[in-house]
Amino acid sequence: MSTARRPFVPTPSSPDLRRWAAVFALLMFATYPLVMADRLYLDDIWRSMHGQLGWTSNARPLADGVMIALNMGTRVVDLAPLPLWLGLAVIAVLLVVLRQVFATFSTGHAWWAMALLALQPFFLQNLSYRFDALPMALALSTSGLALAAGVLRPGLPGLALAALSLMASLCFYQAAVSVYFVLLAFHVLLSLATHGTPRWRLHLGLLIVGAATVLIYKGLSSLWLAGGYSLTHSQMVAPGSLPGHLLAQTLDFWRYAAHVLNGAPW
Repeated sequence: MSTARRPFVPTPSSPDLRRWAAVFALLMFATYPLVMADRLYLDDIWRSMHGQLGWTSNARPLADGVMIALNMGTRVVDLAPLPLWLGLAVIAVLLVVLRQVFATFSTGHAWWAMALLALQPFFLQNLSYRFDALPMALALSTSGLALAAGVLRPGLPGLALAALSLMASLCFYQAAVSVYFVLLAFHVLLSLATHGTPRWRLHLGLLIVGAATVLIYKGLSSLWLAGGYSLTHSQMVAPGSLPGHLLAQTLDFWRYAAHVLNGAPW
């Protein structure tokens, strides 16, 4: 009897559809304060005044594309909370698929992966952007689905799909690429804890695909980047200075955490 995993097909009788509805409801509850605050956040102010896109100049052409489709034109308007809700619906799909990926180890690990991915302060801050919420949610989702594609569909087809999904993530919002590598590291650690060894062929293949996709995107991004802000943030750390850079970033993180925890108890 075949033991192949069945794909995620949301039909009315599917258990996955019920899981999707439960996860979507949880995400709606977690982001309810953002909707009730009803405030423009940073870049939202400029976009609400000018109605312009501008993501392509940040090397995020798919962000422009999805917002053009949602607004039915290049003049964007404030549709909140619709972009947020659409983004949460896509993230819920990702989390249900990730459950299939990590449930092979244990259901508990699957739910931990899902909760830590979506319900964490940095991403909730990203969802505070009324205009950027949907592209950022799509970036998170395509980055996570890249890992899922490689794991659930082993072989060249899965790796090719992972590369395409990861490229889409980079073209929505570059920082979301870290989700792919974090989930890959999590999968490696669980493989070590469960089986005593990583799945060398799978994990090395996914690592190579991730690194190659980032490098290809780096070359393509020069076609879109414009403006001092975008050019500054597109610079990559020289390989020779990478260890010192990582150490400095780690120390800065813990200094920030200590500063935050040094305040009033609330």
